[in-house]
Amino acid sequence: MLSIRVNLVLSIVFCILFIALSADVYAYMLMYNNLPSSIHGFVKNETACRIHSPYEFSKIKNILFVSKEDELYPAIRYKAGWRAYKLRLNKKKGKLVPEIGYKISGHAYYDAVFDITNTYTEKVGRDQEDDIELRDTYLDCSIGNLDLRVGKQQIVWGEAVGLFFADVVNPKDLREFILPDLDQTRIPVWAADIEYYIGDNHIELVWIPILEFNKTGVSGSEFEFYTPSAPGGALIHYESEKEPSNDLKNSECGIRLSRLMAGWDLSVFYFYGYDYFPTPFRTIGIDPSTFQTTFTVKPEYKRLNIFALTFAKEAGDVIFKGEFVYNKGKYFQVNDLTDTDGVIKRDFLDYLIGADYTFFEKIDINVQFMQRIIFNCDDTMVADRIKTSFSIWLKTGFFDNTLEPEFFIVSSLKEKDLMFRPKISYKFEDNWTAVFGIDVFEGEPDGEFGQFDTKDRSYIELRYDF
Repeated sequence: MLSIRVNLVLSIVFCILFIALSADVYAYMLMYNNLPSSIHGFVKNETACRIHSPYEFSKIKNILFVSKEDELYPAIRYKAGWRAYKLRLNKKKGKLVPEIGYKISGHAYYDAVFDITNTYTEKVGRDQEDDIELRDTYLDCSIGNLDLRVGKQQIVWGEAVGLFFADVVNPKDLREFILPDLDQTRIPVWAADIEYYIGDNHIELVWIPILEFNKTGVSGSEFEFYTPSAPGGALIHYESEKEPSNDLKNSECGIRLSRLMAGWDLSVFYFYGYDYFPTPFRTIGIDPSTFQTTFTVKPEYKRLNIFALTFAKEAGDVIFKGEFVYNKGKYFQVNDLTDTDGVIKRDFLDYLIGADYTFFEKIDINVQFMQRIIFNCDDTMVADRIKTSFSIWLKTGFFDNTLEPEFFIVSSLKEKDLMFRPKISYKFEDNWTAVFGIDVFEGEPDGEFGQFDTKDRSYIELRYDF
């Protein structure tokens, strides 16, 4: 509740700042006979239907996204009328004055499936039927080689295609799993992002004082995550998630160092944040009235220390890329009933090696090999010590790219667990795009994708950009 109130206050403050800043930028542009930037965005309908019995609509979502963005302009002061003053370092006069810019964006949606059908409970409807949200909304300031962005934003530190890997800074809205576009799945966070450039070197500092965590589907929702049942028919009681307070001591922070070296785009970073999934701490007791074993689960968010290396290298017509992400101090569930809290702390490494290539100057392809290695893995742990998977993404275009077939597949190499997403997009009348696609999941009920084996769907999207 505190986090919601803080977000509301910050949203109001930033809206007031944007109104004032818009007046400054508008005045500056009038002085130079330029028109102010236009508002842009899109209106979109997403309709999905299950392709297994029962053949029911799973989504009839209508979305409005609006954004207003201005590039960096000289800051304006009011003193005996509007007056512009210079922005960057003027070597002749020796003055250092900032450039400013801004972006404000938000979306609203309504999913009619909760009113038209009786598929979902009222609890699911309250969580997913409609929403109005402030999205990327920030101020930019640039002084010489120093850039500062303050506000609600997405901070992307990864190279992966179609997946989140080293993309660890922003929590994710997973109520529709990872099916929406990645920029819509990320949850923007209130943060200060400072970047400094020195030749081929780049230093970035991030501070996040207001905490956000992953959003997952509530019980009974279409993409509710799998939860194992208690052994022996025992009862399970889930308590509310325990979130850390928004004190300065609970802030998240990170540093990233990047360098271009002999054609290699190299980055290393450290992020001191939270595991955006709560740790399900467990206690075991006996119901005194029935003498039945009971499990009480108390989800709690815990700190993580994340170290990473990312790289990209162009060799001929191929772009090689990779990510190595070392997570220190994550809690994993165990099956050992003698364990007091049901979890064990271990370090693990996620790494990805991929390549991009274009065949015949027409077909874009990306392949990725991924692996997770848990160190000092215990036999009682639910997770496997090594998990290996791969992904393939293909896209081409016809008729001046107005018709674009595309498919994306992710699959485990050890067991049957995969996601397959073919789709075709058609652009017409300049601003309109229609999409038809299928999302297919295969695997065991406890698999990353197999847990949604019965949720295969076909979908149609119609979008108008303005």
